Amino acid sequence: MKNLFYSTFALISAIGITSCTTDGYQEYKRNFEASPINIITNLETGETTTSKGGTYGFELNITKFVGTITTDKLIINNNSWNFATEESSFLSVDTNDALFFNPKANVNGNSTLPIKNSIFLGTPYFYFSTNYAGDYTYRPPYGYVVAASYEIDDTYLVRTFQEDTFYLGTTITTYPSSDGGTVTAEIKADDNTNNPMVYRIHLDLEKKTAALIIYNGKFSAVPAEPTKEVIIADGLNVEFTKDGVRVYGENIVPEVGEAGATTPNPRYVFNEIDFTTTNEILTECRLTYKVAGIYTGDFTGKYVLESLPENDDKE
Repeated sequence: MKNLFYSTFALISAIGITSCTTDGYQEYKRNFEASPINIITNLETGETTTSKGGTYGFELNITKFVGTITTDKLIINNNSWNFATEESSFLSVDTNDALFFNPKANVNGNSTLPIKNSIFLGTPYFYFSTNYAGDYTYRPPYGYVVAASYEIDDTYLVRTFQEDTFYLGTTITTYPSSDGGTVTAEIKADDNTNNPMVYRIHLDLEKKTAALIIYNGKFSAVPAEPTKEVIIADGLNVEFTKDGVRVYGENIVPEVGEAGATTPNPRYVFNEIDFTTTNEILTECRLTYKVAGIYTGDFTGKYVLESLPENDDKE
């Protein structure tokens, strides 16, 4: 299976580290929980719905690299479901994160409703100190995020996603050259880049819309093009499917920020925007867009995370 560079955003209600002495040596434990959006597909009918709720709690022994995952108030067909996994081993980069494959569990303690084909990742956000004054502050909160994909028996596929997600990666931009040809350039950002170009998807579940926000944005590699502090394309459509999340729209006039304020700027109208998640637990994406009929952007990236467990094979 391809490498897992997985992560996710969520609200954090508890983070704790404790220690105890067992058989003469110190054991350290870490607990955290988060409440993402659940994307639920009925595998028999193909219907996909979403629910906000269902807290995923991780209890980790970071000395022995074993732990459990519990959830409650997972709403499916207006019923509240829960499960608790048996103690299982996990992968970790620096003991702040945990990546589980196929921990054993039954929903509501019912052996006829096993959790199957599962991946669970709990990991911290990477904390950025950069801020933007306004409603779209660029500062992922430091705390834990849970990304998951699992089946309940052969009836439901459940995946988690966050209402607010941030991505780093590579943008391939294409635009006309001064001699009548075409320029193709690469804009690459990673965790170590000062003021990187960062993409953000902000969902409004009540309105069923989304906003694309770009920080430190450029549409070309031309040095004379000024970097935009923030670009906000709001009022986009949102779709949740078995394959993940899609955000898209056409002819969106963005607000562009300079000196701490944003104003609509038709010079940078987005002719089209199309964002899709691309991996199993929805932490990687592809985003394509066309701006002012001139600039074409093709971005691939992943969640902005503090640490990223990897594994080539799902056990």
